[in-house]
This record gives sequence, C-alpha cells and structure tokens, in this order.
Amino acid sequence: MSTPSVDEPGARQRILDAAIAEFAQYGFAGARINRIADSARANKQLIYRYFGNKDDLYAAVMSTLVRRTRGEFAVHGLANLFRPGEFVKAHGAAWARMLAWEGLNPPTHLIAAEERQASIQRQLDSIVELQRNGEIDSGLDARFVLATVYAVRTIPMIMPQLMEFCFGPELAGSDELIHLWSDFLEGLLAPADETAAAH
Repeated sequence: MSTPSVDEPGARQRILDAAIAEFAQYGFAGARINRIADSARANKQLIYRYFGNKDDLYAAVMSTLVRRTRGEFAVHGLANLFRPGEFVKAHGAAWARMLAWEGLNPPTHLIAAEERQASIQRQLDSIVELQRNGEIDSGLDARFVLATVYAVRTIPMIMPQLMEFCFGPELAGSDELIHLWSDFLEGLLAPADETAAAH
C-alpha cells in the first residue's frame, strides 16, 4: 500500500496522533520516524514538510498536548482539581509517559519550555484564587498543591503496579479509586475550619 506524499485532509492530524503514541511508547531517543510514517499512513517526506526534523515534530507534539490539556488542567474549583477530564482520560497515559521519558532522559533543553511554564503559571494563579475564595487552605504553598495534582493524575498511568500493590487489582485503575482518592485529597487541602466541621 502506497503512502501519500502530498497534502490530504487529515494527514497532519494523523501524523501528530501517531507521533504522540510513538514518543509515549519509546521516548524521544527511541522514537522512529519510519514507524510514525507507517502508523500515520504517510511517508517521511510529508512528515518533514509539515514538521521539519524529529526535534521539531517532538516540539509540535508537546505544544499540542499543552494546548489540549489547558482546559483539562484548568482549575475551576476544588471539586474538579483531581478528577481528570475527557482528554486526560483518553490521552493522559501518553502524556504522562512522555513526561516520564523526558525526566528519565533529560534533553539538553526542554521542548516548548516557555509555553509549558506559562501553562503552569496559569494553573498556579488559579489555585491561589481558590485559596482566596476559601476553597483551599491558604496556608498551603500553591506550588506543592499543583505538584500534588500532577502526581495524583500521573502515578496511576506510569506506575500502575504501585496502585495495584496499594489497592489491589480490582480497585486499581478504576474510576471508583479516582473518586475515592480525590475525596481524600480534597479533604487534606480544604481549609482547617472546614475539615474540623466535617468531623
């Protein structure tokens, strides 16, 4: 079967989706343009024309994921702080694995660093606003709160064996566990007077 070398509807998105899966599975160093091309039903020339080299493709993938997760990680209230949205449910494992690969094999420079830092700052600002509104304990450092959010959302995806050891095979990986864990953490973050009232 021949692979298209000219523009066609959906080709760019297929390449991006294939690249997300490839980088998540193998990391940047292990990812191969040939496999991305085969999975996307495109050829390498089309990939290079759309995205440039492998570094540029990885940057496009990271920027795409940052944009797609912007709404998912937006902090609208304590109730949704630890509960993943639809995009994270569908693609969160790939996103978490890419971050894990990046941490295990640090690049010489972080891809899309400015865009990602700006995204983190928006989330920190949202947490501070929740603290002002009395939904989160104002004595907590917003940076630690946000780091905890990311840990809670990524650990089940990159260390499922740990979740199974802690909670057993039936509960690990289930929506029920996410809700139970979310309730537990929300209780820890709530202002002290609310926590006392709950007891």
